[in-house]
Amino acid sequence: MLPLFAWQGTVVCSTLICRMGDQLDTGPRVAESTLRKLEMLELDVPEHPDDESDAAKREAAVDGARRVLRADRLVAKLPEDQQDARVRALTETWRASGTAAFRGVDPLGILPGPEYWPSGDGEARMVSSCGMFYLLLAGFLLLVSLGSGNQDLGQVEWRMLWLAALPVPTRTLFWSKVVEYVFIAPFLWAMALPFSLVYLVCAGHGWRAVPLALLATLSLGFLVASSRVVIETWLRMHLDLTRLKNVQAGCTFAGLAMMVMLYGCAFSPEMSSWFLGWAPRFSAVWFPVSAPALLGSHQVAWPIIALGLAACAALAAQAAVVGCSRLVREGFVVQGGAFQGQRPAHGAAAPAGRARGGAVLGVLGKDLLLLGRDRNFLVQALAVPAFIVGLQLVVNHGMLSSILTDFRHAAAFAYVFGAYLLMNTAIGILNLEGGSLWLLYAAPQPIERVLVRKTMLWAGIGCVYCAVVLVAAACVNPHLEATAVSDALMALSGIVVYAFIAGGIGALTSDPLENIPQRRVKPGSIYLFMLLSGLYAYAIYNPSAFGKLAQLALSSLLAYALWQKVRDRIPYLLDPTAAPPPSLSLSDGLIAALAFFVMQALVSLLLLQANVPPAQAVTIAFATAGITVTLGCLYIFWRARVPDLLRTLGLRAAVGARHAYPRALAIGVTGAACASGAAWAYLRALDHFPGLRPDEADTLSSLPGAKIWLALLAVVAAPLCEEFIFRGLVFGGLRRTLPVAWAMFASAAIFALVHPPASVLPVFVLGLTAAAAYQLSGLLLSAVIVHAGYNAVVLWLAWG
Repeated sequence: MLPLFAWQGTVVCSTLICRMGDQLDTGPRVAESTLRKLEMLELDVPEHPDDESDAAKREAAVDGARRVLRADRLVAKLPEDQQDARVRALTETWRASGTAAFRGVDPLGILPGPEYWPSGDGEARMVSSCGMFYLLLAGFLLLVSLGSGNQDLGQVEWRMLWLAALPVPTRTLFWSKVVEYVFIAPFLWAMALPFSLVYLVCAGHGWRAVPLALLATLSLGFLVASSRVVIETWLRMHLDLTRLKNVQAGCTFAGLAMMVMLYGCAFSPEMSSWFLGWAPRFSAVWFPVSAPALLGSHQVAWPIIALGLAACAALAAQAAVVGCSRLVREGFVVQGGAFQGQRPAHGAAAPAGRARGGAVLGVLGKDLLLLGRDRNFLVQALAVPAFIVGLQLVVNHGMLSSILTDFRHAAAFAYVFGAYLLMNTAIGILNLEGGSLWLLYAAPQPIERVLVRKTMLWAGIGCVYCAVVLVAAACVNPHLEATAVSDALMALSGIVVYAFIAGGIGALTSDPLENIPQRRVKPGSIYLFMLLSGLYAYAIYNPSAFGKLAQLALSSLLAYALWQKVRDRIPYLLDPTAAPPPSLSLSDGLIAALAFFVMQALVSLLLLQANVPPAQAVTIAFATAGITVTLGCLYIFWRARVPDLLRTLGLRAAVGARHAYPRALAIGVTGAACASGAAWAYLRALDHFPGLRPDEADTLSSLPGAKIWLALLAVVAAPLCEEFIFRGLVFGGLRRTLPVAWAMFASAAIFALVHPPASVLPVFVLGLTAAAAYQLSGLLLSAVIVHAGYNAVVLWLAWG
């Protein structure tokens, strides 16, 4: 992820440098190609228009200049909400002063070149402004490292305690910590290095900017790391854990505020103007962390500044090591220090209502108490999501205006807000227990119920965040449509469903036995949740009510499937070497269905681009995807050593079953007759409502030779592939934890939801009949016969 963050940091820093260069130097900048076009337009403009024809020519030239400026590359790089104002300002400048007022630039990629470096007094203001930015950046790096980014400061066991037992001097230990904090600092390399590189390239250092940027970054890193080591050591030696958590919470909050300022300086015109207004009052030599800005000044030779930066970083690190060694000269643990705690006196009564509230809330009361006591966790869980999401509104004014004018955008934003909170909270429902997880196994209720209640707590908090945004957007938006209610309900329902998806992913992928809390959740699980929750946002924009309902139902089914896996894993959580026995579950069926539909779409697209006839392409793609998914599932289940695999999937009769296959054939034929009768009645009813009858199949079947391919698809490929997925895997996974009747109903509903809305009812009856036939016979053969017979009758009725 580091290269992605470094790229984003480069974009942010380039935007900041370009904005400051534009404001500090006279003459607006446009691309060289734009400047040439403006010069050509200027040749046709009369200098002193005396009649109406000359005035018309001048206005036509101004209109042409406006179109040319609209297509300028530098204008296109601006946010959309700023482009119109920029074009108007440039057009007025050209009208008043002509092409001479413009400066042509040819930037290389996203790095602004020396053409953005101001001249005269502007250079001093640029250096001072960048010195202020270095100061803000250093403050942000220090505060984040002490706050949410610190894995050791607020822990009971300080890692320096056992490091002190190594046979090395104390100064060596602190030197190692300084070096660690320099090189294991993602924000340093994702923000400070790109800013230094962009700044020095703009200052005209050319390729020399690369080693100088590394030197500036290392100098800043050693200064920040030295300060962090000293502050951490002093805090551990003088404050108890409660106060340490409060300090961490304050650092997290202040660090997020500085992040908003850093991004605001780059993307907000108002904040960048204020930033440049303060620049003359600031000198880059006031603070050592601001000294790298002097590398851009042409008043002092850069080798002298480089030597000064290196010497300053080395002296700061040495001073930090000496100071920390003196702080711990009498030992790493002091009386009343980091392990100090406060307990009520013996026999003291508990506060009124605490006992009753604890009895009612149970484990939720414990989590709420943790929120109240651990200020750092409180800030990370509830304040950080608000800051991060609010930052997007600061840097993207177009997003804010769209939210205020279109309630559908507001509903999507409210859902994303709540989902981001779940990513930091619900996904770690096991991690808050830590080493005391075993206590949940001793509780007088199933641990699964405890985890469900913990998930419901975070779902409720996420719904509160989402509802606040929805109410605020509804109050501001004067033109609410009737669809606003459904959009709001979809957002709130998504928060509840994806709270359980986050809890399920966290319970399956996290390691609650890990000592360091930040390492208990695997990064892959967070990315998976981000992907799934992002896909749900499409449901809010889906114009079809059926599409909204289908996506909500499938998401709910995914949550149920994940918790089915959680139920299997719960008995093995405390044993890192044990795992639940291999078995088929609902999640296997959902993954197979997703892989089937995606592969079918991709193969169809390739065949259609190769000019294969549509009916033939659809049939081949369906069969290819079905065979591939079926064989892949069988291989994966075989590798997982699922016991009695073929009988579990209904591909082989049970041991001792007599006449199993003739019985399955008879059940299948009977079921096909029942499902076909329901389809015939449904089609006859559609004759009275011709608008509900789908015409896609009729259009496809009218093509030459299409009926043969469609018949193969409907009678052979679809029954074999879909029954393996929806009856063998989905229905088989559901009946593990649901009564058979409910499993039949749920699998039929899933099967109907993936079909067009006009055919949902008969397809649902088909799904029920096929599941009943499979349950009675124990073989997928009966379900395949039901499906094939149903499709054959439907084609015969449709083609007459």
